[in-house]
Amino acid sequence: MMEIQKIKQRRECCHLIVNAGFDASLTKKCSEENLIAGCRDIIDMGVSAAYKELPGIQQALLINSAELRKNILQLFQRGIPAWRISFFLKQMDGKEVLKYSIEKLYDVLQDEMISNSYIALYLRFYADIDLLYEERRQLCKGLDNYYSHQGQEGEEIIRLHGKLFYNDVVSGNMLSGMCDCYMECLWSMAHNGKILRILEIINRMCGGRVQIDDELFKQIEAEPDKIESLLRWSDGFYNGNKGEKFCQRLLENRALLYDLERLRKKVDEGKIQEAHQMIESRASYISFFYNEYFNENWNGKYREDLVIYAVTHKKKAFLSLVRNNPEIFCSIPYNSLLFQKSFYSRVVNINTLNVKNLKQCRSIKCYPEDIMKLLSARTHTFEEVSVLQELPVEYAALYSELQNERVDDRLKVMREIIKRKCLRLDMDISAIAAKLSLYPLSKWMQKDLVHIKDLDADVAMRLLENFDKIRHLVNDIKSVSEARYVSSNAEIFSRYADMDAVRNDTLEKDQEWLQLKNVFGFDQKFVQDNKERIMAFLYEDGAHIMWTYYTNVSHKKEELRRLVSAELLGRFKELKYHSNDLDNELDYPITNTAKHIWMENLYDEDGSLCVWEEDGLLPVMKMGEMPSRTCLSYIDGVYKRCLLASHDSNKKVLYVSWNGNIVMRAAVRLTKGMYGDANKKNSVMAPQLEFADLTREEATENKPYIKNKEFLVLFLERYYEAGIPHRLIGDVMKIVFRLMKRKAEQMGALLVMNMEYKTWKPERMVCSDFSMYISKSKAGEQYLDSLNGSNTVDKEGNYEKNKFLVCVKE
Repeated sequence: MMEIQKIKQRRECCHLIVNAGFDASLTKKCSEENLIAGCRDIIDMGVSAAYKELPGIQQALLINSAELRKNILQLFQRGIPAWRISFFLKQMDGKEVLKYSIEKLYDVLQDEMISNSYIALYLRFYADIDLLYEERRQLCKGLDNYYSHQGQEGEEIIRLHGKLFYNDVVSGNMLSGMCDCYMECLWSMAHNGKILRILEIINRMCGGRVQIDDELFKQIEAEPDKIESLLRWSDGFYNGNKGEKFCQRLLENRALLYDLERLRKKVDEGKIQEAHQMIESRASYISFFYNEYFNENWNGKYREDLVIYAVTHKKKAFLSLVRNNPEIFCSIPYNSLLFQKSFYSRVVNINTLNVKNLKQCRSIKCYPEDIMKLLSARTHTFEEVSVLQELPVEYAALYSELQNERVDDRLKVMREIIKRKCLRLDMDISAIAAKLSLYPLSKWMQKDLVHIKDLDADVAMRLLENFDKIRHLVNDIKSVSEARYVSSNAEIFSRYADMDAVRNDTLEKDQEWLQLKNVFGFDQKFVQDNKERIMAFLYEDGAHIMWTYYTNVSHKKEELRRLVSAELLGRFKELKYHSNDLDNELDYPITNTAKHIWMENLYDEDGSLCVWEEDGLLPVMKMGEMPSRTCLSYIDGVYKRCLLASHDSNKKVLYVSWNGNIVMRAAVRLTKGMYGDANKKNSVMAPQLEFADLTREEATENKPYIKNKEFLVLFLERYYEAGIPHRLIGDVMKIVFRLMKRKAEQMGALLVMNMEYKTWKPERMVCSDFSMYISKSKAGEQYLDSLNGSNTVDKEGNYEKNKFLVCVKE
């Protein structure tokens, strides 16, 4: 019998759902008993159509709650649309809905002045207040303003001070200019009637067409008694539209109490007519209040604003400084840091400026506001601020977190970091600041980290960043490669007992290596056979570099697999200079001697400067990152897809270091070329041999132009430098030219260089029209700075003419 009863119940349930056209998914969310009772109620009350418009979750809610269903169905019967009910049910749960009578629910839901977004809020806090039509309209605007400023701030202030939100000050645009102080302003108005009255007076005087910002609010909050009294007086002094004009000038000048007090004083002295006339223009307003402080040549609002700030904030030393140095002050451009409001009002006490600082302001431009916001946490000296000019925001963030008590100590730390350019945007600034507050980076490298071979500033900073996590490992880190690897995986290795455990577990924990291994199909035998080289590869950031690059150019998977495989097999040089690749790329009969000399990487040094060639996988992959990021960066370079071509047989990278830090790089290409304009493909131009013209040898010896002859060319592309004093760039160029000329002479090649080197006047290099051959590339696309950047396959095998520096015989 029980089974038959259940079957009958299920049939009735299905029959009701089908006949009413309800969603069959309700059977999964509601019991059969609830469905039968609910469907009957909905059908009996004739509101099936409205019910079906509700979202499924709300339909189920009504089916499962008989009391809630009864109330909502009555609202449907009384004409409240489903979309209105739906908004309401999203804001208030069923238990809370049942606290309100049908009449109260209906009154609120049928009122079109109450926004869909605030139905629940209105029921909770305003339904028992007899608000007028205009007040309800203002309320929704006030709530809109509140939530647009504060997002999910909460309902506490609405519950405690609900009347604020239909006040003209809050519901209008008056507070729209506020940022950080919006909530503070609301609470202040709620607790201090004088602040609310001041804002109401200003709003009324300006016809609701004015906004205040954080700074103006702070001025009002600081002196509400005086400002309210003087505002009421001025409201009586100026009538009609004159009151609006005055109030607008007052707010524009941003010195509320000072201007109001001066106005009252001048009127009391009998300057009534002048007080009425001065509101007609900003110039007359400024003249009326501040004439005695201005030099007649100090024109421009930016100067006016600064001087007015100095006057109203009693910066007498600064006013004396600019009065005594008018020519310097007038020579400072409008976009100078000096005229940046955040600089003179929050970051630096301008009373501390001197003549030297004033002169420096001629060349220091405004800082980004995110930097000024960081510096605003405390008052700084001019020297502290100026040291950060033209630096990224992370440098200001670091400086603002240094805890050294003495300014000189903070500056010492900062100047070292700036000089080394070793701060990165992705670093944990707080962690690094905590360590550098103990002592500068150089002392860390000479003390706690001195045992790490070849440690550079960049890796040292990473160690400091993660020092607290890997402190127990640091003393056993032997090399910069290990330091780089451990600091890059600090979270993982923080749980390891010692460096031996790290070394033993590296191949199983490095996620980027595991991804590379999977993508390139390296089996366990390959890994075991090449374990030592793979470990070295990881310690040199190889997995990180190649995985990052692969994610950017995954369509080049096979090319990358071959490069990485060769590196891990210890046969990369064999891959780079494989078989006849060099001959095929150049389409030129290069001799075996020249080929072997080309394959050899030369090195030279001069004091603290070193120059060398690189053709290895990782040093070449990093050419777009050292000494600074360029368009060939393997991370995000615009032409990163062309980086693969740098592994062609005819390409290398030239690096220069100063005190162990890479400060310059340039691409080096072995190619061929000819003087003048070559419009034909090389394939139809065989190399030409000719007898020497002994009668013209002396006359032509120093003349670079030899028509229609191809030369083997050693070409030095444009350079990229960073982190080297300008005074040393000339020395850098000398050592670069020396190495390149030595290489060209040993190969019997013609040295050609980008015109950018002309500035440094290299010996025996003359400017000439020269056609450069675009060699074939295994990568399909290559980036050639001197030949219009990116070059695709269709340009390979062609000559491109341009002006170059060409070497001539002595």
